[in-house]
Amino acid sequence: MTVSNTSEGTAAGYYIYAIADAAELPAEALDAAGLEGARVEVLSSGASSACVSEVRKRRLRPDRRSLSAHMGVIRRLMERTTVLPVSFGVVAKSRADVRELLDRNSDSFALQLARVRGKVEMGLRVLWDVPNVFEYFVNTRADLRAARDTVGDIRAANRDDMIELGRFFERVLGEERERYVEQIGEVLAAYDIPHARGKVRNERDVMNLACLVARDGLEDFDRAVGEAASGFDNNFTFDVSGPWAPASFVDVTLET
Repeated sequence: MTVSNTSEGTAAGYYIYAIADAAELPAEALDAAGLEGARVEVLSSGASSACVSEVRKRRLRPDRRSLSAHMGVIRRLMERTTVLPVSFGVVAKSRADVRELLDRNSDSFALQLARVRGKVEMGLRVLWDVPNVFEYFVNTRADLRAARDTVGDIRAANRDDMIELGRFFERVLGEERERYVEQIGEVLAAYDIPHARGKVRNERDVMNLACLVARDGLEDFDRAVGEAASGFDNNFTFDVSGPWAPASFVDVTLET
């Protein structure tokens, strides 16, 4: 592992990766390379610790290498303790400013760490696994089929009719997504698994859920997903990812 170490006098700032409980992550160097290959260290104040590294500039681009380094440090931290991940790009001016941030937000950090201690985030993405989503709903929803038939030949339809048909299709997608989120949510609730909805990426996405799961409860999560999937036919695909730091269940807003 190659790491660099810039003296505080020449560093532009201190990049913050995550927050942890000081009792579980004492102030010391971490065996990991951060952004720009810099040595990663842990700064503590009171009950909280911050994992940081020196950077040569305060404005950072979220390129692949930097994002990979950011996530790599967080994954390394997760091997040791529960962390509150900080969004990419947060840089403090000095070590003293990092400690001031810890002191100013100590109560919030303590509450959030207690909420997610011993837990990880698992992703659950469900997709319509069909060649054409619009045609799938034309065949399964009589109201959309009637709207399509009213327009007639789509290739010859006028612009206003196509816009209205597109809006109707979006409403259908929204209704179906809500129905399926509720269906899966009931299964997750039965297993006492909190979840949060993320943005869907395209029309094929039924839902994109983040689930808060105990580290020792991953088998229960697998069972819950299996039970939920049993209520769907072959026109759907279930995609599970993780474990990740519980970013969707914490709010680490740091003003530097």
